[in-house]
Amino acid sequence: MSVTVQIDHRAAVRALSRVGGAVHRGTVRGLNDVAFQAMRFERGQMPKRLDRPSKFTISGTQVIRARARDTIPEATVRIEDKRAKFLRWQEEGGTETRKSAAQSRGSRSEALVIPVADIVRDHLGGAGRNAVKRALKLPRAFVARMRNQLHGGVFQRTGIGRGIRPLLIFSDQIDFDAPPLHFEDDVGRFAQPRIQSAVAMRVDRELSRATRA
Repeated sequence: MSVTVQIDHRAAVRALSRVGGAVHRGTVRGLNDVAFQAMRFERGQMPKRLDRPSKFTISGTQVIRARARDTIPEATVRIEDKRAKFLRWQEEGGTETRKSAAQSRGSRSEALVIPVADIVRDHLGGAGRNAVKRALKLPRAFVARMRNQLHGGVFQRTGIGRGIRPLLIFSDQIDFDAPPLHFEDDVGRFAQPRIQSAVAMRVDRELSRATRA
């Protein structure tokens, strides 16, 4: 008498496939969890780092999700391109000139326009397009050149004696000596210690589901 035991390797392969898929799905979901947490954290940091950033500026911090079809899953926290054009100076520092402004923003003005009064700021927190024309439409606004400024600016009479207040200041360049944003530092320091535990938790959940199947 002989005893024959057949082992169906297909069942083992299916089980391993379920386990491997569970690990991958858990990794993807764990990375996305941390990425969205880091995004919300950074949006909360911006008002502390920058001077009265607009909602449009804050919402520029976004996530590119890790995807299940990625061989090596990766989630990215980034600043959307339109916001990044002007926020890069707040992150990297340096000197913005008329030439670099023209390359990054398409500006054709004779000088960089720096908003001073809230009334002339656009939704990005900057001067925006046609800033001088818009400012000059305000009551008692005028263009003036000052001795201590190369290009002067747009000012507004306050109506109190000879008082005036600056609306826009013109400059040939803007120096960002101490960049305040620290986007990469903030996001990196927030995300790094959380990745392992977030992925482990998600993988455990997916393995539990796979082994019950």
